[in-house]
Amino acid sequence: MKGFLVPFALFALALSLFLLTHKKGAEVLMVNQYSSSLLDKVFLWITDLGLGSYLVVIAILLGVWSFRWTILALGSLSWVGILTFLFKRLVFVSETRPMHYFYYADFPRFLYDAPLIYFHSFPSGHTMAAFGFFSILSYFSGNRTIGAVFFLIASLIGFSRIYLLQHFGGDVLAGSILGIIASLLSILIFDILLRLDSRRRFQKGLWHLLAGGTD
Repeated sequence: MKGFLVPFALFALALSLFLLTHKKGAEVLMVNQYSSSLLDKVFLWITDLGLGSYLVVIAILLGVWSFRWTILALGSLSWVGILTFLFKRLVFVSETRPMHYFYYADFPRFLYDAPLIYFHSFPSGHTMAAFGFFSILSYFSGNRTIGAVFFLIASLIGFSRIYLLQHFGGDVLAGSILGIIASLLSILIFDILLRLDSRRRFQKGLWHLLAGGTD
């Protein structure tokens, strides 16, 4: 998981320094001035990779190779759902999104294809789901290079939320941290406490069963 966590630490530090030294929303306007119709389409596609419904389907499909993978991935996404509800619906209910915080004329270029959502900004749910899910995949891989690739995917999803005028940098930063916390909680419960990583029946997947495996 180091391949994911090391670049994440650098990412979190750099973004934190930027947010501390700039006014709220500066990153949104900065990114927006480089937007284009082509990039709109690219990031509208990328941002969908952070939809919890898609990630749940992928998590279930992981059971073809390992039931443990599915359990941990769904565990992480479950924590993401709990944290999203707590923060968005109970704690930071009135936090506004960029499209409400700014006037339309403030944007160098307005994105008409982006969803018009005005509240429940903190934290970014897409980012939380992405970092929770892909950090778990990094944990499964045990490979630093693959972990770095998974970090890149998660960070692009987080960036897409800023590009599409859906979230501020602080929302994305908090979402990324909470996403990793969700994956660590899943690892703590299922691998450290319940020891699924040492139980052979959970190491195998549906493919093994269909092939007639019994051990």
